[in-house]
Amino acid sequence: MARTPMMEQYLSIKARHPGMILLFRVGDFYETFFEDAKIASQELNIVLTARGKESAGEEIPLAGVPYHSVDNYIAKLIKRGYKIAVCDQIEDPKEAKGALVERDVTRIITPGTLTEANYLEETSNNYLASIYHNNGIYGFSYIDISTSDFYVCDYSGDSALQSLIDEFMRLDPAEVIICEELYLNPDFTSRLSRPGGSRVTMSQFEKDYPASQSEAADFLCGHFGVKSLEGFGITPDSFACSTVAAAAVIKYLRQTQKNSVPHIKKITPRQKSIYMHLDIQSRLSLDITPSLFSVLNFTKTAMGGRALKTWLETPLCDIDQIRWRQDVITEFRDNFRLKREITESLSGIYDIERIMARVSMRTCNPRDIIALKKSLNAVTAIKMALNGHPEDGIIARYVSKIADLSHLAELIGRSISDDPPVSLRDGGIIKAGFDEKLDEVVKIARGGKEWLLNLEQKEQKRSGIKSLKIKYNRIFGYYIEITKSNLGNIPADYIRKQTLAGAERFYTPELKEMENQILNADEQQKKLEYEIFQRLLDEILKDTVNIYECAGVISVIDCLASLAEAAGRYNYCRPEVTDGPEMEIIEGRHPVVENKMNYIGFINNDTHIGGKHSHVQILTGPNMAGKSTYIRQVALITLMAQTGSFVPARSARIGICDRIFTRIGASDNLAAGQSTFMVEMIETANILNNATDRSLIILDEIGRGTSTYDGLAIAYSVIEFILNGGGNLLDGARTLFATHYHELTVLDKTYSKIQNLNVAISETDSGIVFLHKILAGPATKSYGIHVARIAGLPDQVITRANDILATLEASDEKNSIAKLLKFGGRARQKADENQLDLFEAKPAPPQISAEVEEMVNTLKNIEVNSTTPMEALAKLNDLIKTAFRVKL
Repeated sequence: MARTPMMEQYLSIKARHPGMILLFRVGDFYETFFEDAKIASQELNIVLTARGKESAGEEIPLAGVPYHSVDNYIAKLIKRGYKIAVCDQIEDPKEAKGALVERDVTRIITPGTLTEANYLEETSNNYLASIYHNNGIYGFSYIDISTSDFYVCDYSGDSALQSLIDEFMRLDPAEVIICEELYLNPDFTSRLSRPGGSRVTMSQFEKDYPASQSEAADFLCGHFGVKSLEGFGITPDSFACSTVAAAAVIKYLRQTQKNSVPHIKKITPRQKSIYMHLDIQSRLSLDITPSLFSVLNFTKTAMGGRALKTWLETPLCDIDQIRWRQDVITEFRDNFRLKREITESLSGIYDIERIMARVSMRTCNPRDIIALKKSLNAVTAIKMALNGHPEDGIIARYVSKIADLSHLAELIGRSISDDPPVSLRDGGIIKAGFDEKLDEVVKIARGGKEWLLNLEQKEQKRSGIKSLKIKYNRIFGYYIEITKSNLGNIPADYIRKQTLAGAERFYTPELKEMENQILNADEQQKKLEYEIFQRLLDEILKDTVNIYECAGVISVIDCLASLAEAAGRYNYCRPEVTDGPEMEIIEGRHPVVENKMNYIGFINNDTHIGGKHSHVQILTGPNMAGKSTYIRQVALITLMAQTGSFVPARSARIGICDRIFTRIGASDNLAAGQSTFMVEMIETANILNNATDRSLIILDEIGRGTSTYDGLAIAYSVIEFILNGGGNLLDGARTLFATHYHELTVLDKTYSKIQNLNVAISETDSGIVFLHKILAGPATKSYGIHVARIAGLPDQVITRANDILATLEASDEKNSIAKLLKFGGRARQKADENQLDLFEAKPAPPQISAEVEEMVNTLKNIEVNSTTPMEALAKLNDLIKTAFRVKL
């Protein structure tokens, strides 16, 4: 059969929105058809049915959802990465001129363009990102349309791509627009995949997006209403590529939001130099979110929660800004009453940023405006609380930046009902007394309803039918309903309107006349209320800049009050942050672990590293003794200090770190063909290629993913590289190196900037006790078999393992080369007698065995203190190779 006019309408609208699921309003449902219906049915677990047939004879797949609950279904689709086009009836069916109601897309919803509160997580930003590439420079721009945060950054140089990926992973954008060159490059797009395989929605630059820096700059100037972007700190030389990316963002938002996104009033260049850089691996290893965030988060507002999360993920390198934050926390800590009054007021502040985004795009509802009024009143309460304190206080000076917005709160209070409906179309929004014309219309509407109640009572008395009711519905209007058992008593002037199974409906000329007055007044009331509400939004938008500045100040105050609460509750100290290389922590504690232990029994430890102290500390000790906890603890204390937070220690002196690198744990990337050891080496390479003398490096078990001697050689070489200032390492980065390679502990005899540390244990008759205390010097044993025992390995396995260990240790004692090198660990006995071992050459043919024996005897005379272990190994290898080469 031929397609119906409505299906033709659907297909025409669908063609204009490729790649999107089209929700097509039909009566009280939003319908999906064809492939969209199959997707909706599967993703939303709704029934897939069919209607009609196409000209080819196939049924059309159909799946629909009720219009009143469509937001819940949209939220599910958005979380799965789909883009949604919502097609509504844009004319009243009653007023439709033809048989077909006019429809069009009224909003486009994509993962990166959400503003509705029920789609968003309160304490997380929802970013739309854009990436452009030209001549080796990556331009990166990202925006949260729900808060108006808008940033740009260019990445260039050898590490440009990795820096871009690190920032992309930190932001975790919901959606990204990519220039054609990168979009068509699967190697690049695969790197944007989130850990764990969660989906990021990707789109290609549209052909009408600005394609050059000058064109992009002109477009952005037009959007912001300025002559140059230099007022924002953006120059053609410094942000050429990211300007193009930013223009693509604004263009995309205009296309999806169907407006000019006027609340996006500024763009901020992100200065990389003022922030500590944390790559994705370091952030995951340190578990900043959710673990550290959950320990420190006492924020009262969604804005403060988002700010705290951002601060923890991007610590500062600017000492002045760090100290300013510390000063505010100190003032809060020293003035408990002030902190209590402010935090109580903060509890009454809603998400001003996201409310204003919805106000700007005219998608807000009356309850948003009431929330804005309550928020502004709470801000006024904070300013009043500060009036009773010295005006020279740092908090008072900062809060004084907030403009007086009491006039807006007063206007909203006079105009909007205290408990308004959610919908703008239902009436009951505007208070009585605010608008004279509206009051007159409401009086008519209310008077008519009172008249109807009187009419019902009058007709009951006139007819003698006590069950007589006057009712209303949208289709038939007002009517008198009488059950069939009472039809013999109806008055003669009743006119039949509708027959039902158990009743009849009637009207009278008097009722019909009043119906017109009531319905007209009702419709006029709703129309007037909508118009008044829109004028109110216009008044609010006049103060957009001031309201956003207010939101920014509140988020910072909330964030710092939260850190002050954490400092007092957990007994944190104010760290001294310096520009020097030293890091000195007295009685430091792991903020997350001690929290999980409920602050009972956690063993604190001191740290002295960098500058006059050792630069590399080699930490040995048993598994489960606390090596990883200690090295992470140092990294987290450093991160917290540069966030501006107080830290878990008795005292701390932290030299600014430009980056924190971590290589902890075992993982693989099988999808990319990378083994556990390959991943380990890639991460280590990233550290060695990008660390500087201002970095903090945390390494745990480097080289354990390969054979003993390969791993030992790599670990040795890595330490040597760091100490000798290879690559960017000008004078050796501060490094904590946890390892089971006890052989490495001899390095302190060669390098003065190395210190051996170990985790203390106590041996008892029943086993060992972990003391979790860091001591100077190397560990003597690994106690791996003890850990295996407490893990539950069978006794037979444990007994046999002890026997094998004794044999291996005895073999080590007999091995002259191992004794010569004084490796603290155990040289592994070769598993295969035919396998050549680094410490024991395979017996040579009789013709050359005397030569090899002579070479080994020569090596025995080498003084360990004058020759490093690895040099001795290398010389032994060379001598053996030379002997075999001579024979061949």
